Amino acid sequence: MGKRKSTSEQTNKPIYAPQITGAAAQQADAYRQAQPMINQVSNNLGSASMDLLQNWRDGDPTIQMAQQTAQDLMAGGENPYLQQMIDQTNSSVRNQLQAQLGRRGATGGSDYANLIARALARNETEARFGDFNQAQARRLQAAGLAPSLLQGSFLPLEMGAQLGTQGAMLPLQAALANSAGVGGLLGQYQDVRGRTTQSGGLLGSILGAGAQLGSAAIMACDARLKENVQRIGETPAGVPLYRFDYIGGARNVVGPMAQEVAILQPEALGPVINGFMTIIPGRLQ
Repeated sequence: MGKRKSTSEQTNKPIYAPQITGAAAQQADAYRQAQPMINQVSNNLGSASMDLLQNWRDGDPTIQMAQQTAQDLMAGGENPYLQQMIDQTNSSVRNQLQAQLGRRGATGGSDYANLIARALARNETEARFGDFNQAQARRLQAAGLAPSLLQGSFLPLEMGAQLGTQGAMLPLQAALANSAGVGGLLGQYQDVRGRTTQSGGLLGSILGAGAQLGSAAIMACDARLKENVQRIGETPAGVPLYRFDYIGGARNVVGPMAQEVAILQPEALGPVINGFMTIIPGRLQ
């Protein structure tokens, strides 16, 4: 019955086209107005980045001093005030011991001298041992500070790199945000409408659908499918017969009009397929 032909027509526009287009224009205007400030902020971030990088090259005085102090503590060395502290405490120990022995009448002699010597030796040993322990504690503390001091020395470099990246990317990010915003507005609330018309292959579709329904012997007799129609007679029961051409399909076909069959002999009607009436020729009288 001819090849299937189809044509399609489709329209697509925002439902609120004036409002959305206006909002997109306002956003674009806002971006253009903000662009000089965006560029200025970008330049300021770039300048701050260069300053921080220069500070890192020069070295921060505070960080350098802290690093030197930590290195000195870890290196250790003799306490310059240790001997002075020992002498002062020895003098205090000697005076206290002499006073105690004097009240007992045990001054003079070798025993007296030995007691004084042992007390002074014990005092010096305790002082030196205490000073050594404190020095070790300071070394351990300085070693614990080393990682944070090293990290602090690179902080200007890290901050400079971050500010430089932000400054360089800021104009591009603003432009991308503007584009995404405008695209998002124009992509909203779409009203898609379409229309498809088919010819020729529709008759095949009707016959195929009839076969699926178990009515392979059906005939597409809807008047809307025909052209060049001529009446040539009628059936014994009085149903008019016509010679016609299917639109876009077979030519010189003989059959009734389904609309007339519906009135004169409705039991001969077939199923309605795709909105078109059919007949079952075997029931036609």
